[in-house]
Amino acid sequence: MKRFSERYGYKQPKVDIQIDSMDDDLRNALWNEVYAEFSADTCGGYGFLLLSPSDKSLYTAFWKSFFKLPLDKMPTEISGYLVSLKDLFDKLDWYELYDLIEFMLDWIAKDSRRENQLWSFKDNLNNVLESNMSGYRIIETSVTPIIEDEEIEEIESAIHLADPLNGVKKHILAALEMYSKKQDPDYRNSVKESISAVESLCRIICGDPKATLGEALDSIEKKGLISLHKALKTGLSKIYGYSSDEQGIRHAFTDGKSEIFQEDARFMLVSCSAFVNYLIVKADKAGITLH
Repeated sequence: MKRFSERYGYKQPKVDIQIDSMDDDLRNALWNEVYAEFSADTCGGYGFLLLSPSDKSLYTAFWKSFFKLPLDKMPTEISGYLVSLKDLFDKLDWYELYDLIEFMLDWIAKDSRRENQLWSFKDNLNNVLESNMSGYRIIETSVTPIIEDEEIEEIESAIHLADPLNGVKKHILAALEMYSKKQDPDYRNSVKESISAVESLCRIICGDPKATLGEALDSIEKKGLISLHKALKTGLSKIYGYSSDEQGIRHAFTDGKSEIFQEDARFMLVSCSAFVNYLIVKADKAGITLH
């Protein structure tokens, strides 16, 4: 709901999505979440908060690896550290702030004991990004161009596949990483990786590790392994054609007319993630063990 000042015209609401910039409201809101994470687990008393042993490695990693500063200059008392961190934070460009967020998420994700902390931090960050009209959201540990909640769920489901389907998962993760690069996104290879995820799964289902997507789909149909609606199979086959014909995504383009845009990569990432999830459910219902 709009605030009083916006409802009655005293203040203009935000209308522009922040894609290649960051206003002070968003910058400050992100700092508040970073500050909360850094100051949450402290020890000591009488207003003198020391770096707790469990968190000192994060502070050290930030100081040494992200900001590349000498360790002998790192404050050992939390309030002094946070003052220094805020000064460094304020000097970062908008895209470097997203680098900082990713660095922090990656570090937290490495410690299995911090799983709840990771999810809470991600939720808080996404609330901040959404309320401030940012063009980005957090998926896994990546700051990713905005995608609808339902689309995020499809991608997240495909990313969290069981270990036997690591090959499929790696393609989705690679597609997401290439799509999410803030300064130099690789949409063409993101599309290729998205399609390769579907191809990889279809190879597993049909039992032929060398089959193309088209061959795997034909094999699945002929063997009666999974009942696919004709229109769906046709759609998958056309995706394979899009990826493999002489004008397709897997070939070098020389005509200058086959540029791949963000919306193309987004559509393929979401669609292929959905196809993967759909086929896994179908295989399970058919009693097919995927490994």
